Amino acid sequence: MKAIEKKDLVSLKAAIKGSASEAILIRKKLIHPKKGLERAKGWTEKRGLGSYSRVLLLAYGLMRGFEFKKLEPHHQTFSSYEISHLAKQILQVCNFYGPHTLAYYCKELSVETIVAWLNGSENVLFKYVPKDNLTMSKQS
Repeated sequence: MKAIEKKDLVSLKAAIKGSASEAILIRKKLIHPKKGLERAKGWTEKRGLGSYSRVLLLAYGLMRGFEFKKLEPHHQTFSSYEISHLAKQILQVCNFYGPHTLAYYCKELSVETIVAWLNGSENVLFKYVPKDNLTMSKQS
């Protein structure tokens, strides 16, 4: 299946941008000016938001057809619990933010296929087609 186009993932892109702006607010209002417990609370909040943002970005990369190695070239190995938990979160985001046709066209989207993608295998669900190849195929 061809990768999902950017225009179909507008709500997911908005969620990613919203989490980035929220992280900036947390840093400016809770972390930078404060000390002690309030600052520690701000860091805890920012780390949680960072984890959620990572899941959003990985789901976006999966649906756009990118390889995991290109998204996180220096990732460390996952434990089996970490990888299955991350895959479940990515699946939830894909089902929530993906276009309405995602469930219809891509029945193979499951935790197992996402785990395989996270382990470095090729993205078999969505194939990224560069714009140059797209325009050349339309001309011929």
